[in-house]
Amino acid sequence: MVSQDSLLVTLVTLVDRLPMPALAMKRGRGHPKVSTDQLFLKALVIMIVRH
Repeated sequence: MVSQDSLLVTLVTLVDRLPMPALAMKRGRGHPKVSTDQLFLKALVIMIVRH
């Protein structure tokens, strides 16, 4: 049985494979968490495909 992923799942997995620079900055006490560019790119892909 061959499992086929939807277009959305395929695009999100391709975003995971993109080479991204490593986060060199270490968070200090009291600093907010920084979301990665990869997370924003995944959200953008999902919004475009779902629209």
